[in-house]
Amino acid sequence: MGDARTRSTVDLAPGGGDTRLVSSRLALVVLAALTSACALSRSHRPPENPNLHHVKRVFVPQQIDPDEKALAQLPIAERQRIEQASSVPTRLANFLAEALANRGFVIVRTESESDATITLESLEPIVVDGPLPNQQFGFAATVRAPTLGVNWRTAISSLVKETHPVAERRNMETIAERFFKAWKESAVRAGDLTPAQAKALKRIG
Repeated sequence: MGDARTRSTVDLAPGGGDTRLVSSRLALVVLAALTSACALSRSHRPPENPNLHHVKRVFVPQQIDPDEKALAQLPIAERQRIEQASSVPTRLANFLAEALANRGFVIVRTESESDATITLESLEPIVVDGPLPNQQFGFAATVRAPTLGVNWRTAISSLVKETHPVAERRNMETIAERFFKAWKESAVRAGDLTPAQAKALKRIG
């Protein structure tokens, strides 16, 4: 029995080496294989919103005044969504529509005319302590196009000393530019634009 155990050890570690060294090498091989598999999985993962570059006609809802009685009849999640949308000032929608139009998107009057709808959320201002009191304004935008399988979202906040409307306009410009960048990236992935063309593009055609 003793000889059998000795032979087993020699088989696992040729040349009389330590079996712990063999185990360590095997663990490294397994780890490398798992890492390669994870990287391969990520490289083959389909891109998000592959049809984003098909969005050209955009509907930006204006501020709404919800009917309180009608809201009470809705499910909680839907009621919260409508209440949240109604808190966004009309000027935000106007600033965003202007910024998108400057990048070539067509702003339409109704959702039925659009390729996608962009809804806005205005986050509550946060007063930040410091030598001079400032407010941090937060905004979020969601682009939805069910027929194209698009559901894109971005959020932004900024610490500003300017008046509130100035901060809002700048933030809507930032949201529009982020959407335009995502639009160009989608067009490049689809082969409609080269990376050089996307970089030089200032407005969609």
